[in-house]
Amino acid sequence: MAATTPRNKKADRLEAVPTKAKVAAKSTKKRATAKGTQDGTKSQKKPTGKVQKPPGRKPWVPDYVKIESSAQLGLQDKEIAALSGISHQVFCSKKNELPELVEALARGRAKGTSMAATALWREILKGDINATKFFLERKAGWKQKQVIESRNMEHLSTEELLALLEEADRES
Repeated sequence: MAATTPRNKKADRLEAVPTKAKVAAKSTKKRATAKGTQDGTKSQKKPTGKVQKPPGRKPWVPDYVKIESSAQLGLQDKEIAALSGISHQVFCSKKNELPELVEALARGRAKGTSMAATALWREILKGDINATKFFLERKAGWKQKQVIESRNMEHLSTEELLALLEEADRES
């Protein structure tokens, strides 16, 4: 083995430090290797028999049954989108692209309204006065008028006024 002199150690250390030219040569070699062969020419890939998947996200496939049943329960588009695993913005854009999606939402909402109307009608037939009032107010434009009696109460005592208030509370 040759003895190293201080001069040789310094030269060895300088050779170990990469220069700009060496770094540039290495990066060019890496780029060429990434693109193809070491000499820069592209290599031919052998067919592996596997189907190449296109880059990007998996396409969203709507579950129309789930969407329809969610709409039937009265869920809003934002909630249905969350259940479907997509954002509300994507859901709205898909409504523009897929007429079947709009139809499923409309069908579900119509079924939900029908079920609610049927349940309300059953209550009306049972004699539920509140259900009847609700139906008449919403569908027939009926409004219950509240009659307020005006009396001259200046001559009434405190006990008589309290009795009138209690009576009014019982009636309402």
